[in-house]
This record gives sequence, structure tokens and C-alpha cells, in this order.
Amino acid sequence: MLEGKVLPGSTPDEVHWRYWISIGQFGLFVTTNLASAPHALVLVFDATLRSFHSVLADAKAGEVEDNELAVCYRKVVARAFAEGQPIFAVLTHVDQLQVRDDDEEGNGDEEGEDEEDEEDDELDELEELVVGSRHEVLERFKELLSSALTVGATGFPPQHIYCIENYRRDRFGQDAEVDFRALEALDAAVAGANDYIKRRKPEVEKSFCAVM
Repeated sequence: MLEGKVLPGSTPDEVHWRYWISIGQFGLFVTTNLASAPHALVLVFDATLRSFHSVLADAKAGEVEDNELAVCYRKVVARAFAEGQPIFAVLTHVDQLQVRDDDEEGNGDEEGEDEEDEEDDELDELEELVVGSRHEVLERFKELLSSALTVGATGFPPQHIYCIENYRRDRFGQDAEVDFRALEALDAAVAGANDYIKRRKPEVEKSFCAVM
């Protein structure tokens, strides 16, 4: 999460799509046991990606069921809930997220508003997501992502969503704040995994057979 590494030649959006597909390799979509199943699931989102912003915009508009990426993630979340696995989300690259001040809104020419096409409307919806201070924008992201990942009556708690910054080529020096935010998310995931193991352990012990 800290280094934000991707495969050589990959675009951020390609990595985003590949990420949820790779989850199936960890036993989430097959019959699992305590040894093979993940003990906690952490969904990692690049907060700067347009595809991620589209998920949030559709969640805000109440149209998340029409978003292909959101539907895929919701299937993952639903299976994790069904398995009783703790699940968390992490927003990365939040330090590179471009936000806009409130006073930058509404400065356009009103005469040109009638000439906006559907693409412009979509762009406006995405731009509205990043209006405000960085703190306000990230809190909005967490709230909308929570809504996007909610499955049925089972909500995805916003407090299970963490925001971290990343080390980059131009940012090598160790930063205690960056490390702390990442460790905070990892600590929550480890604590959730420990709880999951404690709940499943009695089931495993009961399934053991002893030959005397």
C-alpha cells in the first residue's frame, strides 16, 4: 500500500480492474477453510482514479447497480459477509488527489450552460466530488464508498475505510505520519483477522477426528 507498486506497463485503471479479479485466487469464491481462506479482506482503491470517482458518483446518484466495477466489488463484499470475514477498504494516493476550493464553483459563463452535453454533465458530477478541503473530500469519499459497498441490509461501516498517503520516487524520506496511517489500517485488519480466527477455531477443533 505504501509503495503503490503496479505491474510494468500497467495503467492505474488496468491495475484497478485486475485487483478485484485476483481476489478469487485467495479462496474467496470457493469452499474455504481456516487454512486456505483469507482471515481478513482489504480492498485497496486509488483515490485519484476516474473509474473510482465514477463509482462514487453513481453511489451518490443512487445508480450504483448500473456501475460494473461497483457490482463486482459488491459481490466480493457479499461473499465476505456470508463467510463472516472482516472486510476493510483503503484509499491510497490521497496526497495526490486534486481538490477544488468551494469558491471555484459557479465561476463559469451561464450562457454556456444550455450547451453542455451528457459528457459535460458527467464531468460536472465527478468534479463535484472533489470540491472542498481535502478532509471534507475524503470524508465524502468514505461516505459514498460505504454506500457503494453496502449489500442489502448489511452496511459497510465508514470507520472500516482508511486513507493513506504513499511513498513515491520523489518522496523517499521516511515520514512518521505516512507510516502511522498505514499501520492504523493494518492494525485494524490484523485485529479483525484475529477475531475471525477466534470465531472459526472452535469449528475447526470440532471437525478434527482422533484415531485411538
